Amino acid sequence: MIFPSRQNLFSLLLIGCALTRPERIAGAEPLPDAQNETTARVVVVYDPDATVAFTPSAEIARTMLNRAVTNLAGTNSTRNAWRSLVSTADIVGIKVFSSPGPNSGTRPCVVAPIIEGLLEAGLPADRIIIWDRQITDLRLSGFSDLARRYKVRLAGAAQEGFDDSLSYDTALLGNLVWAEGYKVIFSHHIIQHVLTPRSLKRTLGDQLRWMKSTRFSRPLGHVGTGLTYAAPFGLLGLVAGAATGHLGLAVGLFAAAFVNRVIQSAAIGWGVIADQRALYWSWLYPVRDFLGFLTWLGSFSSHSFYWRGETYRFSKGGRIIPQNRPAESAVGAKL
Repeated sequence: MIFPSRQNLFSLLLIGCALTRPERIAGAEPLPDAQNETTARVVVVYDPDATVAFTPSAEIARTMLNRAVTNLAGTNSTRNAWRSLVSTADIVGIKVFSSPGPNSGTRPCVVAPIIEGLLEAGLPADRIIIWDRQITDLRLSGFSDLARRYKVRLAGAAQEGFDDSLSYDTALLGNLVWAEGYKVIFSHHIIQHVLTPRSLKRTLGDQLRWMKSTRFSRPLGHVGTGLTYAAPFGLLGLVAGAATGHLGLAVGLFAAAFVNRVIQSAAIGWGVIADQRALYWSWLYPVRDFLGFLTWLGSFSSHSFYWRGETYRFSKGGRIIPQNRPAESAVGAKL
């Protein structure tokens, strides 16, 4: 989103590096105009070759974004398109989504042509700000390099004094959506996940952090989560049955738990997500289930967790407090 400071505020939706498989040739076109001429226009731009294995093509991203801007402005000139949207007196904040890291969220290669277009339109570099909630996320996602390259500003809202205790309650957006005749439905698309190469220790550490966050956000539900693991109960049945002389029952209980997890891996991983690995590696899923149980137990060990080079602590109500720096620099308010 781009937010100029003048009154003719606009927002430009950019779908720059998405994986799509359109049947039409790559291009950009405005969506059909609604009956109400005052409604906003949305330009969708797509290219099936924009990413390969989650790695975006900077050149294709630049072409896509320039095509979107010129279509929105109704001109063949990128410079004229940006000049029709901003003036040299504006301060333009480019809001990115950097918390997922460099492999997801907003890609720097999408932001780069926005900055180039603004500079070409005559906007001074010091009036362009790339921003998100945390400055650390921006740096880890590669936006500090981008800011240095174009000599633009980089800012984290939390470090600039944002107060997360303030909020605005308005039905404006909901009313606008309802007035256009839209409704909320469940998506039929399955969200894929990316696991970057890392050590087993770090992977389990991430899962332990997630478990702790669930423990503090919904305590009762988190306790009940322990009952959803089959492998540890199967192992308990094996040990208890063998210890009491009921070897057949012991093996049966363990086998039932083992088969249950194998079926779950095949049915969901292969049957729903169509991941072939979930089928031929399904025999390993009981081990994964047991490791999940251990991380669940570990979530009760402390209130602290480690994330991106810093130690944090869950306080009362699930509030997250940094341990090695003042709280006001993390959330913009004294705690």
